[in-house]
Amino acid sequence: CTDGYYQEAETVCGKCDDSCKTCEGSLDTQCLNCNGSDILYKTSSTSQSGKCQTDPGPQNCFDGYYQETETTCGKCDDSCKTCEGNQNTQCLSCNGSDILYKTSSTSQSGNCQADP
Repeated sequence: CTDGYYQEAETVCGKCDDSCKTCEGSLDTQCLNCNGSDILYKTSSTSQSGKCQTDPGPQNCFDGYYQETETTCGKCDDSCKTCEGNQNTQCLSCNGSDILYKTSSTSQSGNCQADP
């Protein structure tokens, strides 16, 4: 199938949501690539698909996401407010009153745990 469509069946191409350049289904959360300068925000830490959103500007990705590629923001682990990767040990800041425990003395990242 060409851009804007996905393989629905062997001889059928379904239409992607208008926000997607390429997709794996018809929903706006099933984009694989975005149109123009929009950024792909993956729906989970293990997913390749996501939702296309307007470029957030100098911060690169919204809280809860990290810069995976120039045009893709990966989803942080749910325990992280901000992160540098999708693992629970790659948090840069935590949600609520959780505390960041750095993984080493030279690292800026770690895992978030409830206040003891």
